[in-house]
Amino acid sequence: MSKSFSLFTGTSWSILPFISLAFLSACGQQPNGSASEAALTEADKLAIIEKCNSLANAWLAGDKDRILYHYTWDAVLIPHHGEEQIVGRDAINRYWFNPLYSPPKVNRMDNNVLEVTGSGNYAFVRGRGMLDYEFQNVHYSNTGNFFHVFRRNNNGDWEIFRHIWTDPVPQQKQAQ
Repeated sequence: MSKSFSLFTGTSWSILPFISLAFLSACGQQPNGSASEAALTEADKLAIIEKCNSLANAWLAGDKDRILYHYTWDAVLIPHHGEEQIVGRDAINRYWFNPLYSPPKVNRMDNNVLEVTGSGNYAFVRGRGMLDYEFQNVHYSNTGNFFHVFRRNNNGDWEIFRHIWTDPVPQQKQAQ
């Protein structure tokens, strides 16, 4: 006859609730929830969508400061095609606005937000976008997906904390 194994052999069942509580705490979950983990309000969701639109408008205006303003100081870009991750607003500035090159000129940027969800001070945005731009006298156009993690700052404003995008290799357009 085989002997069955029990994790709780010799354990008093009265401590099981404490073990469960410790496990939930270790996983970062609160058994009763807290105000800081409340679901996003409709106002939060609208503010986040507006922030996505504002970022597109900043790119269309070619306004470097307004673009960088949308990101937390410790934001991370996770680019397409396996490029290295860019960590921090200063590095993002150097990545997109390298002083050795003229900045990209965005002719069209459409960000179609498909989902906004989250709780507390974090929100997740999933969407699809289209980008038409010029860089070093070459015209490109592309469509793809994006995923943003937003974090609420101390002023209550939403900023991009993580920015991920995927798309095919941009297609060079013929000069017209």
